[in-house]
Amino acid sequence: MRIAYRVQLAALVPVLGLLLVSGYVISEKREAVSEVAHIADLTNLAVSVGGLVHDLQLERGASTVHALTQGGNHTALESWRRQTEHSRDRFEAAAIAFQPDDRDGRVVAALAAARTLLDKRQTIRRQVDLFQAAPPQSFAYYTQAIAGLLDIKGQAVSVIRDPGVATELSAFMYFTQAKERLGQIRALAARHFHADRADAAGKRKIAALMAEQETFQHLFRFYATLEEVALRDRIIRGPAILNSNRLVNTL
Repeated sequence: MRIAYRVQLAALVPVLGLLLVSGYVISEKREAVSEVAHIADLTNLAVSVGGLVHDLQLERGASTVHALTQGGNHTALESWRRQTEHSRDRFEAAAIAFQPDDRDGRVVAALAAARTLLDKRQTIRRQVDLFQAAPPQSFAYYTQAIAGLLDIKGQAVSVIRDPGVATELSAFMYFTQAKERLGQIRALAARHFHADRADAAGKRKIAALMAEQETFQHLFRFYATLEEVALRDRIIRGPAILNSNRLVNTL
């Protein structure tokens, strides 16, 4: 072999090595960028779910009061419904922007199930307006729809690979679950206060929800930062929350 060819071949070896390393680095960086985008999509979806859950909880309570007062809070109920629709639009925008990958099968399934339940909201609203849906019926629909949305959060947490982000979303998820139990307690308590009594089954249901709420609060404290726990503690010591707890404890 000519010396010139040997020199060229010797020079080509490190170049090939650099190309291989470069290809590996580029591939790794692309994966990292893709993962960041994936996390951003899932986080955006989880945040939009949180907002929609909050407004559905308020609409659930207002629907119960609407039935108990024979439409006495119609204006307030319509206001909550408009807010729910705004949150639904934000949720849909986040769902459309979400680009699932191969590991997101359960997230996609939860998203589809939640959307199916949400599509029934206009039917239950008409029934509430016409007093065709008693408080237990509207309560059951809203609670099921909220549970479907919260399942999206749970599935999102399970596929995020970054431990820090997964931990933050876990705290957010458990906080929302605890808040949902409080919302259910308030809706059930409103019915019992209107009837001026709570039967044994009603009391057992509220006691079970309070136990679940406490469990989710413990889980929130486990995953949350010290600052988040301190903020939550300051809020629940407010007069409105304390008075609400005292009323529930009288049942």
